[in-house]
Amino acid sequence: MRTSRGVALVALLALVAMGCGSTNERADVAADNGDARRDTASEGKKKKATGTDEATTASRSSAATVSSGGAAGVVPGSTGGKSASGLPLGTGPIKIGFHYSENLDTAYKALGASGSFVNTVTVIESLVKYVNANGGLGGKKVVPVLHGTDPLNGTFPAQAEAACTKFAQDEKVFATVQGAVLPDINSAACHAKHKSPLVWSYQYILDRKSLDAYEDYLYTPQGVGVDRYDFYIDALWGAKFLTKSSKVALFRYDDPIHKLFLDTVVRPGLKKYGLGVIDKPLRRPQSAGEAGEVGAQAANAVVDLRSKDVDRVLFVPSGGAIPFIVGPVADNQNYFPRYAFTSYDIPTFITDNLSDEQLAGAVTLGWMPTNDTYLPQAGKSAALERCFKAAGVRNASVVRFCDGLFFLKDSLDRTPLFDVAGLKKATYALGGDFASPWTMDVKVGPKRHDGATAYRLMRFTASCSCFTFASGPKPIP
Repeated sequence: MRTSRGVALVALLALVAMGCGSTNERADVAADNGDARRDTASEGKKKKATGTDEATTASRSSAATVSSGGAAGVVPGSTGGKSASGLPLGTGPIKIGFHYSENLDTAYKALGASGSFVNTVTVIESLVKYVNANGGLGGKKVVPVLHGTDPLNGTFPAQAEAACTKFAQDEKVFATVQGAVLPDINSAACHAKHKSPLVWSYQYILDRKSLDAYEDYLYTPQGVGVDRYDFYIDALWGAKFLTKSSKVALFRYDDPIHKLFLDTVVRPGLKKYGLGVIDKPLRRPQSAGEAGEVGAQAANAVVDLRSKDVDRVLFVPSGGAIPFIVGPVADNQNYFPRYAFTSYDIPTFITDNLSDEQLAGAVTLGWMPTNDTYLPQAGKSAALERCFKAAGVRNASVVRFCDGLFFLKDSLDRTPLFDVAGLKKATYALGGDFASPWTMDVKVGPKRHDGATAYRLMRFTASCSCFTFASGPKPIP
């Protein structure tokens, strides 16, 4: 069995890695060479970084100044020209915040892990340059304001507050694209408090109460809120992952949103098929330093599930943290249930960190192809190719920043009003017309800022040590 120190390290790595989007070095090389194979013969599976940057710059602000007047971060006005939608173009600059994680390479080295990293600062600057060369945001030139967060430094609430203060209060940006490892709802709450729109490009599950409370300020075009998971258990049953004889357990954090997922999605969904569930809540850590306790809880839970012959394990989406803690512990106890994941568990990172034996028979309900599988298997789209061209690198870790910035562009190109109400109205006008590089299909509108509308069933395939598509697109209501 893994030592207590080992459990803590696995848990810590999981917390560092969660939500980071994933392509490792092998996947990038395969994508460039058209080779779908992954070389695992010599070293076996190693923990790989998820491809986020991480430059050593703690934060960066443009020296350009934005004059006051109108909405925060913008200069009102019109050039008299027209956008592609026929609306007047804006004039002057518009400040957009970009929140990213930094120093992940250092964290991985400290844990003895290896990974492939891109320079996120350079990527963001390339994306901004591309957008500005293509009309900016509704005719306004983007002035980027960057802030990096070291996930190992401080608590998650404090990290969220610091970033929000920088963007919304100090810099007064118009909106923020948040792609940092920051598993804390305080991020959305703080931006709403400051009346500063946030495009939250992170795998964090939200409930309807939060989405409604922050409706004017919070956008997750790649998201699926708790109230929209009615498809979840039905899809697992239809895939024959669940049967009448299945013994099911659920790992989750001991917090209100995860409890809501258990009570409104999992329990009633399983009951419909005559099944119950063993609930295994884990303490939600408030910092990476608290991960050891979570690992110890997971180890005890695995002992119990093994003794009860539980053969199916589900996870409330956690940005990938919980599966990465549970999987190695189960491996060490020779416990091999079948797992079910979603895109919010970041399946590519799971396949880097869990053994093929541990993943045998696993399925994923996936709506974010570049996080669900490696680039050679993910397929191509015009939106994804546009992202890679704009970023200047073929790496799935850049897609979250493309998605957030392009969402703002497609919205603001449709309105002459550069304020909170104008952005909200523009997103409603956008409807289902946003071509996302990150998820298959998006639709936003009133009471619908979590936009993903389609998923595909995926199954773990040993020949590529990856998840591959097992169905066409299916609707997410």
